[in-house]
Amino acid sequence: MKKPHGVPVTLSPEARSRIRQAVRDIIQEKGHRDYRFQEVAERTGYASGSIYRYIMSHADKTLRPHKKKKRKCTTMDKPQYVLEVEKHTGLTAAPYRVTDSGRPEWRLVSPTGVLLLILVGEQDVLQAVRAPTSLSSLQGITGLVREQRQDAKRKSRKTNTLDMETLVDNLWETEENE
Repeated sequence: MKKPHGVPVTLSPEARSRIRQAVRDIIQEKGHRDYRFQEVAERTGYASGSIYRYIMSHADKTLRPHKKKKRKCTTMDKPQYVLEVEKHTGLTAAPYRVTDSGRPEWRLVSPTGVLLLILVGEQDVLQAVRAPTSLSSLQGITGLVREQRQDAKRKSRKTNTLDMETLVDNLWETEENE
């Protein structure tokens, strides 16, 4: 079955009752209110955006799914791998964010405040190193400098455009001089 998607539409009273019944069935099968709106969409055939809007705005609160609690890391003491990286590079690492699995992530920041690397690990074991999305940030170039360079390139393109006649005249002049 093709997944319905697009702009949420207003649902008819019949559609609303089918959605309520589908949600009740899912809750009864699972024994709890942890369900996804896509599951209801697969059972009913309505767009998941419309289902979300109806359940969260108009349906009974007992039909709403439980909010998922994110597990947080209990300690944010710097692990050994972070201390070693700081010692050898001279850069500073700060807690970045905590993933759903509870593994702490540390961001390695340059003295100018540019994010260089993200260190991921558990306890004293480094498990992954992720680079930021742009190469320029690894080089220590800030977003403001990047924008200024792009603006300068755009301006130089506008002023350096020559028409075809000027190019041909320049070509003839160089051939005659040789």
